[in-house]
Amino acid sequence: MSQPPIHREPASVSVGIAGLGREGLYHLQRLSLRTDLCVVAVFDYESSATANRFDCSRYENWHEFINDSSLEVIILTAALPDRARLANEALRAGKHIVTDCAVGLFASEIETLVATARQMERSFSVINSRRQDFDFISAREVARSGEIGDLVSAKIIEWDYGLYEPTTSNRSSSIRTEQNRCTDLWHFAAIYFDQLLQIVADEPSSVYARSLDPWTAEGELNGFLAIVQFSSGANGQIEVHVKSPTPYHSGWLISGSKGGYRDGKRYALTDETEIFATDRNQSSVDKTDEFYAAVVDHACNNRPWLNSATEAHKVALLIEASQKSMKTGQAIQRGNTTDVLVPE
Repeated sequence: MSQPPIHREPASVSVGIAGLGREGLYHLQRLSLRTDLCVVAVFDYESSATANRFDCSRYENWHEFINDSSLEVIILTAALPDRARLANEALRAGKHIVTDCAVGLFASEIETLVATARQMERSFSVINSRRQDFDFISAREVARSGEIGDLVSAKIIEWDYGLYEPTTSNRSSSIRTEQNRCTDLWHFAAIYFDQLLQIVADEPSSVYARSLDPWTAEGELNGFLAIVQFSSGANGQIEVHVKSPTPYHSGWLISGSKGGYRDGKRYALTDETEIFATDRNQSSVDKTDEFYAAVVDHACNNRPWLNSATEAHKVALLIEASQKSMKTGQAIQRGNTTDVLVPE
């Protein structure tokens, strides 16, 4: 670990980035342009040539990193396995925690993190960076606008090969637990569960899921299909396969009683029972800087931020229901989850 002198603005909040994969380096580069947040330390089990170009301390020991007294906020990225445990340890070390991914695949993990954040009077927040995707934004706007009538169905298919390969680092792989088998697939799928809940904006009533191929000898799952029924009568379908030899990405397919959406186009039924297509404006909404500003506000005021944690909790409940459905072969009934993590 090297510790070069750190220059920071007097009013800035000091940040540490844990995990120097693609997401971690993105935050490192982006935060270097801000004055209200200053990256003073980074952590990964392996060194990063890119990170070495930045003026910050570098750690390969997790406990030394979270006990760095100069750190106020830690951004925990998808490059690290066992994120729920690491996040809980960092909260107990007195740090605010921001994750840019699904921090846990089990509802109990999210509940534990929220409880720890309350106890330690720290902030626990989740960045849903994939909500900035143009296709998702367009699908959500069309589905919620009423332009296509009542929402009937929302579907997405993601087939790819080698999206997530097992880590080659002994130090990284050594902290994987039996509970975290298949996390690569489910963390990737959590993106689409989160987007589905934003598109439909209703409470799930049941979940049915099945695997797309046999489980491997190592107990890993490569693909699944999940069908989510909502209380309004709409349904959502998510199909993900991370070892498919045929790459395919459908984008969101939205069907309503009076039209639909696909590939950036809104489809509407005319009075002559024809289908008319309208292009959506090709734009994305980047709210990352808005989120960074909110992190500063919450870190300075020591207020738990539970909105994003509540949404992550709902995603975890859907993942649990999907896993249970695959094991039992039955649809799993879901209760209302709206008020699960509302502050007392």
